[in-house]
Amino acid sequence: MQEFRLLIIHLQVLGQSLVDFQMPDLNMIAESTDETELSRLLQLVLGCAVSCDRKQFYIEHIMSLEESVQHVLMNAIQELMVKENRKINEEYSELGDQVNHHQRRKNNTSKRFVVLVKTCIRRIESCG
Repeated sequence: MQEFRLLIIHLQVLGQSLVDFQMPDLNMIAESTDETELSRLLQLVLGCAVSCDRKQFYIEHIMSLEESVQHVLMNAIQELMVKENRKINEEYSELGDQVNHHQRRKNNTSKRFVVLVKTCIRRIESCG
C-alpha cells in the first residue's frame, strides 16, 4: 500500500493530473487479480516510467518487447496522456476566460478614464 501511495505522489510530482483517472482498487487486485484494476495499476506505472528522468531507458525497453506487447503498452500510455491533456486544455480554457474577463474590465476602466479626463479638460477650458 505504501508503494502505491509513492507511485501516486511520483506521478503528481511529475505533473500528471490524476483527477479524471479512476484509481485501481488494490483489494480487488489482491483478492481476485482483477484485470481491469491491474490495467489501471499498469497505467500508473507506465505513466511514471515515461515521465521520469529515465524515460528514454524505459521507452527503449518497451520498444525491445514483442510488437503486440508494445501496442498494448502504448495504448495504455496514450489513454493516460489523453486524460492529462484534456485536463490541461480545460485549465488553459479557464485561464483564457479569466484573461479575457480582466482585459474587458481593463478596457472599460481605460474608456471611463478617458471620458473623465476629457470632462475635466472641458470644465477647465470653460472656466478659463
